[in-house]
This record gives sequence, structure tokens and C-alpha cells, in this order.
Amino acid sequence: MTSMQHIVRQMPQKHLKLVITCGDAEAIAIYERILGMINTYGAVYGKDYVHLGMFPAREVAFRGFMEDLHRVALADLKGTPIGQIPMMANIRGAQDYTMVGFSTSTNVDEWMRQWADPKMRYGYPIVCVSMSAIVPSAMPYKERGLINGMLNGQRGGAEYEQLLGKPGLGSSFMDAQSLTHLYAVALIIVCNAQYWIMVSR
Repeated sequence: MTSMQHIVRQMPQKHLKLVITCGDAEAIAIYERILGMINTYGAVYGKDYVHLGMFPAREVAFRGFMEDLHRVALADLKGTPIGQIPMMANIRGAQDYTMVGFSTSTNVDEWMRQWADPKMRYGYPIVCVSMSAIVPSAMPYKERGLINGMLNGQRGGAEYEQLLGKPGLGSSFMDAQSLTHLYAVALIIVCNAQYWIMVSR
């Protein structure tokens, strides 16, 4: 949420435009909740940002975002035809993007298969937010410069908040996770001690 708020905060001043798309229904609810919780800092829907909703075709849709977004997305999440959304008039494909980002809990390959080649042609940076378990599969792309920036799960979100000087949900979740890990370590010690007491009798 902090990374999204950081982007939205800069949109009016830096004239940024944000296009949100989702690969599944769960992501729609997540992004709608985030947009409802954050301060938009004067950004106006349809002028500064737009939510296009879900594209279940996934890789086919990902490629379509690079080639011609207007052929893939006929309307936004609210049902407004894309041709009637002011900010979308000059946003069609990879040649119009200044940055592409994605969030995943599965793998990064499907995005990179479709986006790496346009990236090499048009030079836009790619950023990724992933679960910590996905980071090893993303690192080869990061090391080769195909992914330019990456947040490592909950820990990465907490570190990002600290860098911004704005501790939030990520930092509080890390506190909870750290305490849970201490509890787990204590249980392991107690169980092992109990086991050795039992076998030594």
C-alpha cells in the first residue's frame, strides 16, 4: 500500500499517469481497497489514474498491453469505454510507457516472457513486488537488468516504508511476524528439551 501511495502522491506534481490492470478477481478487490484507503493527493480518476479491471487471458493480455492496450481493454472497471477516458487518449502501448510494474504471488516468468522484448526496444524500467518465496526466481532477471527494482515481500514493504520515513502496515506486520518467529523458536526449544527429558529417563 505504501508503494502505491508513494506513486499516487507524485502524480499531480510530476504529471504521472497510472493505469491499473489485474490478472484475477482477488487483485481487483485488493486494488480497489488500496485506492479507497490512500490519500490521492488531488489525483483525479480518469485524468490521472484509471483501473481497467481483470484480464483473465493473462499472458495474451500482458502482450496486448505492450502492443495496443485499446484492443485489449474496451472499457474500465466502471464500464466507461476506454475511448471516453481522457488520460487514455495518448496511452496505447510500450512506446508510451515510462515504467511498468507488477505484483505476483506465483512467478515472474509470464510477465517477463511478454515484456522483456518490448523493454529492450523501448527502454522502460520494470519493477516487481513479489512474495519472498518468489524472489529467487526473479533474481536472474534482476541480475541481468530486465527487472530494475524489486520489493521482497513483506520485508521489502517494511524497508520501503522506513526509507520513506513513513512506517505503516508493512512495518507493523513485520513486528507481528518477528514476535511470531520468536514464539516458534521458543516452542522448538521447549519441545526438544521435553523430548530429551523423556528419552533420558
